[in-house]
Amino acid sequence: MFPDVKDHRRTTRADYRAMVENHLLPYFGGMKVAAITSGDVDAYVVVKRTAKQPLGPQTLGQHLNRLHAIFRGGTQRRAGGDEPGPGRRASLGAEVALDDPQPG
Repeated sequence: MFPDVKDHRRTTRADYRAMVENHLLPYFGGMKVAAITSGDVDAYVVVKRTAKQPLGPQTLGQHLNRLHAIFRGGTQRRAGGDEPGPGRRASLGAEVALDDPQPG
């Protein structure tokens, strides 16, 4: 989930994890990363902007940046020939799990 993990503090990783687990996975989790379209992302933005407690522009921008990093990580793995194999699913949840560092 965090391509440049060695440059992130433990608290930053925890914030990213919370963002992904509380917002991105509930919305996109059942979808394959390669199947997520710009329309899906636009719909996510609308949902988050019109929620009972809407996300502010800066917070929503952080969500979109994290989602972009997840997409980029999946694209780099596919370009390198690292397709999902046994125990790996090509869903957003799997993309997150593949890059998730050990806590610490």
